[in-house]
Amino acid sequence: MEKMEKKIKKALAALREYGLAQDAKFRLLWHHENSHFIRYANSGISLNTSENLNRLCITVYGDKKQAKTSLVMDPSNLEQMKKMFDQALATLEFSSKLSYQPTLSAIEGFSDKRCYDADLAEMSSDEMIDFVEQATLSLETDDIVLSGNFSRGETMLCIMTSLSDDVGFWAATDAQVTLVLSSLKNKWEVNAEQSAYRKKDLKSRVLHKQLSFLVDSYLRSKPVQLPLGSYRIVLGAAATAEYLDLLDWLALNGDAVIRLAGMHTKEDLGKQVFSDSFSLYDDPEALKTFAYSHDLWGRKREKLALYEQGTYRNFSIFQELADEFGLEANATDVPHLNLTLDGGDWEIKDVRELCAEAAESEKDILYIPYLHYTGVVNPSQGLVTGSSRFGALLFKQDGSIKVPYNVRLTNKLTDLFGRGLVKLAQKRVVYNTSQTYGERDPRAVLVPKFVMLDDIEISHSNDSY
Repeated sequence: MEKMEKKIKKALAALREYGLAQDAKFRLLWHHENSHFIRYANSGISLNTSENLNRLCITVYGDKKQAKTSLVMDPSNLEQMKKMFDQALATLEFSSKLSYQPTLSAIEGFSDKRCYDADLAEMSSDEMIDFVEQATLSLETDDIVLSGNFSRGETMLCIMTSLSDDVGFWAATDAQVTLVLSSLKNKWEVNAEQSAYRKKDLKSRVLHKQLSFLVDSYLRSKPVQLPLGSYRIVLGAAATAEYLDLLDWLALNGDAVIRLAGMHTKEDLGKQVFSDSFSLYDDPEALKTFAYSHDLWGRKREKLALYEQGTYRNFSIFQELADEFGLEANATDVPHLNLTLDGGDWEIKDVRELCAEAAESEKDILYIPYLHYTGVVNPSQGLVTGSSRFGALLFKQDGSIKVPYNVRLTNKLTDLFGRGLVKLAQKRVVYNTSQTYGERDPRAVLVPKFVMLDDIEISHSNDSY
C-alpha cells in the first residue's frame, strides 16, 4: 500500500502545481483499486480475473460555474493528467451559470487506514479457492452444484485542492463471499455469504455450517405453496440489509428529500416514523462497514442519528446540495454511509432456535433470509417489493420445518418497521452490499442477525421454485 500511496500523492502534488500555474481553482480526487474476482458455475470456476485501475476526477471552479472531467488513466502519465486538466478548464469556459456559487474549501490533511489489512490485500487466488472448497466440503453431489463468487480487493481515495497542499487519504481492503448450492433436479437454491475487511474474519466453517443446515432442510422437506395472507416473518441479515438499502434511497438521500422524490420531506424531521425499537445511525466508527473517518471534503465525521427510537432525525446533506439550497453540509460526502441498526433484547443466535420460538408463541414463523428482485412501487409512500430466495423456511408451531416456495412481499417500510416490528436480535452481524460493477466501493451494513415482524402480508405465492 505504501508504494501506491506515495505514487498517488506525488502525482497529485505535481498536477496541483500545474493547476496553480494557470491560476485555476480546483479539486482533485483519485480512486485506486486492485480487484480480484473468482466466479463459480456448475461446480467449476468460470472466471478468475483481476484488474488494477486508477481513476482521476478533476473539478474546476469559476464564478457560479464548475466543470468536471474524469478518466481511467496510467498513474505514471502526468502529461495525460495535464491534458485532462486543460480539458476541464476549456469546458468551464462554456459551462452554463449555476443559481449558486459552488463551494471550494481547503481540507485539513487526514490519513484513514483503519480498514486496511495487509494480509487480506495479499491473499492469493489459491487461498481464495481453498477457502471455497472448505466452505462447501462434501456438500456437492451430482445433483447439488455450486455457483457464486469470491471478490476481494483494496481501494484508495486521495483528495487535494488548490487552496491547500494538505492531502486527505483513505484506504481499505474488503472481501465478499457469496456461495450458492442448487438442485439441478428440483430447482431449489440456498446460499451463505460473508463480508470482511480483515483476512482473519473470513471463516469457512461458518459458511459450511449455514449451508449444511439449509441443504439438509431442503432435502428432508417436501416444498409447499403458502396461502396468501398475513404471517409472522423473521428476516435474516441479508433481507434486513436490502430493506435498509431501499430506505437509504428513499429517506436518507438528501436529493430525494429536498427534491420531494422519496418518502420524506424535511418537515418530517422530528416526527415518529417507525417503532421506538428502530434506531439507525451513520457511524464512522463501525469499521466492518468500511468506515470513513472524514468525508471527501476533509470534514471529520461524527456518529449521526438518522432514526432515533423511530423518530426521523437526519438525512445526508452533501456539499453540492447544501450550496444549491442554502443548507449546511453534514459530512456525508462519502461513497456510502456507514449504516448501523441497533440490536434489541431478543436472545437468539442461530436460526434453529426459531423452532422453539414458534412453539412457545404458538404461531408459525416464515423465515426469509434473503430478498431478491427488489424495487420501489411508490416512492412517496415508501412502498417497496421483494421476493424471498435462497433458503426460506417455515417453522411450524408443532416443531416441524417446511420448505415454502418463494413468496413476494409488497409493503410500506413504515408498516414493516413501524407497527409490524416485534423485536430485534441482540447479536448483530455485518452484511456486504457491495456491487461488482463500476468502480470498487466496498460497502456493508451492521444489522441485527434476526428481525421479527408480525402481521405482514405476502402479495404473491409461487406454486413452484
